[in-house]
Amino acid sequence: MKLFEGSEDFRRDFIHVSDTVKINLYFYEIKTSGIFNAGTGKARSFFEIAQVMKSLHGSGEIENFAIPDDLQGKYQKFTEADLDNLRRAGFNEEFVSLEDGLRQYY
Repeated sequence: MKLFEGSEDFRRDFIHVSDTVKINLYFYEIKTSGIFNAGTGKARSFFEIAQVMKSLHGSGEIENFAIPDDLQGKYQKFTEADLDNLRRAGFNEEFVSLEDGLRQYY
């Protein structure tokens, strides 16, 4: 697996597509609209994904390479959804964990 150098520090709020569908259906059913973050509220690293995939496969290598020059200074290193509005609107379901989502994908 090829990752940018420093990927253990590049973190995103990965959400399973089924959770995004649940959020949309929730608001459709309760007839509420607005702007709500769709995420788990837990940022995880690309390195963690590589480790989980390596574990699921039983082997593998992680290769690091430099961020391309055209992405230098432009690559977003962190995203994490603020779930306050989502929770205040009554959506309180738990989200698929990164590990479970990757296991389903694999």
